[in-house]
Amino acid sequence: MSFRARWHETKVLFGNQPLVYLFLRLARFGGKVCRIPGVGYVINDPHLARTVLAKSENVRPSGPGGIGDFINQCFEGDVATPFTLNGDEHKEQRRVLSEFVTGEGLRTTLESALAPEYRSVVEQLRQGKPQDIAAFTGRASIRVMAHMLGVRGGAPGYETCLDSMAHLGREISDCIPMRGRSLKSAASRRIRRLRQDVVQQLREMTSTGVADDSVIAKVTRGGYSERQAMALAMTLLLAGTETISSGFPRMVALLIDHGVWQALDERREHIDSAIDEGMRLTAPSPSVLQGVVEDFEVQGHRFRAGQRVIVALHNILLDRRWTDEPKNFRIDREQPTAIKNLWFGSGVHYCLGAVLANAFYRQCLEALLEVPGKPSILKRRATRGSSFPGYSELQIAFA
Repeated sequence: MSFRARWHETKVLFGNQPLVYLFLRLARFGGKVCRIPGVGYVINDPHLARTVLAKSENVRPSGPGGIGDFINQCFEGDVATPFTLNGDEHKEQRRVLSEFVTGEGLRTTLESALAPEYRSVVEQLRQGKPQDIAAFTGRASIRVMAHMLGVRGGAPGYETCLDSMAHLGREISDCIPMRGRSLKSAASRRIRRLRQDVVQQLREMTSTGVADDSVIAKVTRGGYSERQAMALAMTLLLAGTETISSGFPRMVALLIDHGVWQALDERREHIDSAIDEGMRLTAPSPSVLQGVVEDFEVQGHRFRAGQRVIVALHNILLDRRWTDEPKNFRIDREQPTAIKNLWFGSGVHYCLGAVLANAFYRQCLEALLEVPGKPSILKRRATRGSSFPGYSELQIAFA
């Protein structure tokens, strides 16, 4: 990794949550599993991580301190989301949702909601006008998810509703604690107020019905109550927008900082491997959070019920034991089997939106590569206090 790239990535990660960054980096010296009182079990080994995440009867996102546990707290009760369901209910929900994040359903959504956004940005860049890639990605990702849910452009209150949903997503992502098991009371009050605003706006926008080809319509027909449908909608917005809007701008910045943008432009056949490499280097969420619901033992390591499991992706994906020269951005790198796609998790709760994320990245990157000239970063500002470190601003221009 060039000094410039390393410096800016460190600023993004350290500046976002200094204590969390230092904690995760120090935990890598604790071996395959580092148990930290008050925090949980930190896993630094990809093979062990996959084995643990495969034991869904013992460890789950909805377990104590897991991401699903916090989702339930945000909605003040058990809700049916990919992070909170298990067993047959989880399988059925994934089956229902899969048609929206793969195949023709995904292609239709991206063409309707994403393409107009990147075409506008590309046109501005062609005219020599700087563009904020962080703002573009945030705007585009929430439009994609809203379209999928059934909130379509042109309806009264559309822009206001999207702004409110984006605000709620940021608020939830900013309040997930690394220590403790409960949301702070002040955070709970803010989330409750924002959630009520979003639910009311969604209710008004969908009062005359939603498109039949939407998530809300399908789960409602399947028996979901309004509360369950809205909770699922907002959870998908959080998962689909916060990760993409934090990861894609960092990937663009790394391509520029490493000086490999031109190489990728000349060798477009490596775009998929470049995206994999970018995801390995950025890991939009630095860790996977799950909770132990029943004691179990793996490879001599004992995990006790009531404790949190933290898969330290940042440590694993940048470890030279699994990848040679792990801090360098190689657009043609074939990801080692041990870590390939681990940034999407593993096991039955493997990221439902993995195909969507790859398609989003690919279409946006291909569009930006069509702009003639060499890109440069004019201004950047990192996020602060988010569970998904990234840029709140990334101004680029081509010359």
